[in-house]
Amino acid sequence: MERVPTSIEDYRAALEKKILANLKPEELGLRFEPVREQALKAAEQSQDFGGLFLGFSFFLIAAALLLMGLLFSLGLEQRAPEIGTLLALGFTPKQVRSLCCAKAWRWRLSAACSAWPADSHSRGRCCTG
Repeated sequence: MERVPTSIEDYRAALEKKILANLKPEELGLRFEPVREQALKAAEQSQDFGGLFLGFSFFLIAAALLLMGLLFSLGLEQRAPEIGTLLALGFTPKQVRSLCCAKAWRWRLSAACSAWPADSHSRGRCCTG
């Protein structure tokens, strides 16, 4: 015959023992998995994305250079009457070319000067955490 617990602590221990003896995790849909081993195995089979990021960076740089060239040629097309006037006034093609390049360099310099403080500020914040 089974002994009846007399104190609450004995009753709690007996109830816990009975529940654990009759409880089957599989019946409740629970299962134990070796999570650490699975994580270590997954880490061994990881992919290196360095090449992907490098290729994408080159693509972005090439696209930016292409866009800049297209915008510059569009600007030249829009300035065709101005260029024609300069040539008609006696400017040589070399002088007209140097004027157009000087304007382009002014735009590039102003863009670089406006972007530099923002870049150095974000780099400083990123490096100092």
